Amino acid sequence: MEPAGGFHPAARRLRGVVWSFQLDPDEAGTRLTQRRETPDGISQRSLDYTERYLGGQERFTAELRAGMRATLVAIKDAAEAEGQRTGPAGSRPAPGG
Repeated sequence: MEPAGGFHPAARRLRGVVWSFQLDPDEAGTRLTQRRETPDGISQRSLDYTERYLGGQERFTAELRAGMRATLVAIKDAAEAEGQRTGPAGSRPAPGG
């Protein structure tokens, strides 16, 4: 799957769903986007299952989005903590130096 722009460091297809992360430069540094795409659509079987066992498509989608937001916040927090620990990119000493 080709990204619309930026760099696609990870994309995984699982049961017809493509999960991906994309990095793009922005005015504040780097924007990380997580996506869940269904390029071939969602099967009727999956829709029925979601309706019957997962509270319906709207609730299921809201739960997925909340989980994705939590993942992005955790990645941001970890990256910022690492940046504080090591300093700005390019300012790290060379290995062995």
